[in-house]
Amino acid sequence: GEPPGRPGRALRSAVRAEAALAVAVLGVTAALVSYAPSPAAEGVLAESAPLGPAQLELTASPLRTGPQELHVYLVDVKTGAPWTESDDLQATLEQREKAIGPLPVALERAGPGHYVATDTTLAVAGDWTLRVVLRASRFDAYTAELELPIR
Repeated sequence: GEPPGRPGRALRSAVRAEAALAVAVLGVTAALVSYAPSPAAEGVLAESAPLGPAQLELTASPLRTGPQELHVYLVDVKTGAPWTESDDLQATLEQREKAIGPLPVALERAGPGHYVATDTTLAVAGDWTLRVVLRASRFDAYTAELELPIR
């Protein structure tokens, strides 16, 4: 039945402060987890360019030397639907500063208007040019070029 005295009050204050600090740390951690990382921090490139009757949308990552994953989307300019008029799509990569390439890029169809290249390895840092050629008919071919900054 005696009060704990000065050491007991100090211990209670320390436990309360520690509990409040733990709650604050958990709150800040929960807030940070809810934010999406910026694309620049992840090393992701998202670019687009006109490609005749289609719009070329490119997503590339991780933008550093080594294996790259390229996603190429073709969208019909008039309707906004995936471009499915032609399967004849070719791509090459070139590093002009060091006179490398053009190197063929193996694009595999992943869905309507969606092509993926996963076996692309870029061993040299620098600005690479991705050239995409769409053959829309026997007589019509369209070309677009996009820059990939590999670091």
